[in-house]
Amino acid sequence: MMRIRLLCGILLTVSMVCGLLGCATVSLNMPNENMKETAENKVAEESTTEETDKDEERLVYSDDASDFVLVSEAVPDVILEIRYYSTYNFVGDRIAGYEEPVALLTREAATALAEVSNDLRDKGFRLKIFDAYRPQMAVTNFMSWAQDPDDVRMKEYFYPELEKDVLFPQGYIMEHSGHSRGSTLDLTLFDMKTEKEVDMGGTFDYFGELSHPDYKGITDEQYENRMILREAMLSHGFKPLAEEWWHFTLENEPYPNTYFTFPVSTKSVRNTVSAGGASDNSQEAELEYWSDDSVAAASIRDYVSRVTDKNSDSFIPEEDRIAVFDLDGTIIGELYPSYFEYMMFIHRALHDDTYDAPDDMREFAEALEAGVYGGDMPQNHERLHAKYAGQSYAGMTPDELKDYTRKFMESDADGFTNLTKGEAFYWPMVSLVQYLKANDFTVYIVSGSDRTVVRTLVKDKLGIPENRVIGMSYTMVSDNQNGTDGLEYIYTKDDEVILGGDLIIKTIKMNKVSAIAEEIGKVPVLSFGNTAGDQSMAQYTVNNDQYETKAYMLMCDDLVREHGNMKKADAMKQMCDECGFEPISMRDDFATIYGDEVEVVDYEELEVDEALDPAA
Repeated sequence: MMRIRLLCGILLTVSMVCGLLGCATVSLNMPNENMKETAENKVAEESTTEETDKDEERLVYSDDASDFVLVSEAVPDVILEIRYYSTYNFVGDRIAGYEEPVALLTREAATALAEVSNDLRDKGFRLKIFDAYRPQMAVTNFMSWAQDPDDVRMKEYFYPELEKDVLFPQGYIMEHSGHSRGSTLDLTLFDMKTEKEVDMGGTFDYFGELSHPDYKGITDEQYENRMILREAMLSHGFKPLAEEWWHFTLENEPYPNTYFTFPVSTKSVRNTVSAGGASDNSQEAELEYWSDDSVAAASIRDYVSRVTDKNSDSFIPEEDRIAVFDLDGTIIGELYPSYFEYMMFIHRALHDDTYDAPDDMREFAEALEAGVYGGDMPQNHERLHAKYAGQSYAGMTPDELKDYTRKFMESDADGFTNLTKGEAFYWPMVSLVQYLKANDFTVYIVSGSDRTVVRTLVKDKLGIPENRVIGMSYTMVSDNQNGTDGLEYIYTKDDEVILGGDLIIKTIKMNKVSAIAEEIGKVPVLSFGNTAGDQSMAQYTVNNDQYETKAYMLMCDDLVREHGNMKKADAMKQMCDECGFEPISMRDDFATIYGDEVEVVDYEELEVDEALDPAA
């Protein structure tokens, strides 16, 4: 069968062997209505990438990840929604081999993807990835699932038009996948103006003709959206798939016959081994986005080098390399104009039409809103926020609160241009987290914010498992418990866990130390914070007399790229001097904070109602 690769936007005419086949010349620069032909007449972009007609003896299996990289390092503003790490996929379970919600690709594919991202960013789009490298064990997981005819939990979402027993014969599930070769990925577009995923007229992993790139049953706008993604990918060396609009493979993939077996995790791409058998992580990992003359970065590099060197007196075994990070003001911004959780609570209580806040909650939320914009915070605001925030989300399931958080993450970061709240991560600190993970540190987030909210915030950007997030906690109960004591109530098959809303612990100051001792069970060797609320955690770390330790405090002293506060920065510097902590200056140590496209805007230039409305 003759195969024709469709190059959108390029006038290319392919003449088929008309004398033998009796067919007409096919123009590939067709108008939309001709492109969306019936399945019998459509032009095939390529033979199915997932097919494995290769002779079995030509297949090579490898666990060598030395030529793979994290996509988030090649494309810093990429959005990750790794479906096979979650349970929202056609199987309904987390898939074998997905140890972290990160995306891996070969260096060649990641480099080409960065070029795609640069082009699309100029057009107002970011990339959102659903899957990239897929280990062979995941494909085996799919095969096992396909052989169980009774497991159809996700049929209504992913294959409502098909019976499960046809998925393997029709090629939707196969014994090998192009993803396992490391240069294939599934992705879509995110519109930076609307702050929403672009409408492609179909969802990722939908089994059926709706997913064909040239399916005629979608609108012209949806079709054009598919073509924007397609043209960008093709122009940088990727080839598409005839059955899936989201699926692309690097044309000149470096490992066309090799199927990799290592798991999807940061550690996989960092744990390369040198000829001498020693870990070579420190040579592979880099601290990015820090100033060349950064004193703090030099200190961190020196410390990590010594404690990971088995021949050093400062060596720390991997199991004890524990680093704890505060979140707000340490890894993500907290000046838009206040903490993420404060702004989301204000929105919930005052501006969410789906929620009717009680009078006392509304009164506090109004005072809190006035305080974060005017500077006169209400008395006892930390305790009152903890109380009312829990009440405002009571009755939601944890997943519903996560969805609510994701939606609010899409709202503008007040006081900045070209930045949403979900994007407001300090690039140098994100790099630092990945650098420590690459050097076999176990990283925990220890935040004073709601634990479920924090899990959602850090999931895609940092790749930190949910069980390594410590935060403010509330009661969780059964939706049918109706006040019965948990020591007496028995959970049933009809029950669902919901948020009870009663505060258990607000994890700041000494409560951070208590939570670390209870949930980690070991004293950290590295601590990163930014306020007096993190002082106890820092002191607990430096008190560790078993190993050499360090505690760093971030100073918000940048008045150009951030809404800095020199009075608070000077107070933090004094604390560091008195306690033996090491300061990190946002002004002097960071080469960038949020990226060069982000600019600071005076708060008074923003209307409060507009700033707080995610739809604005």
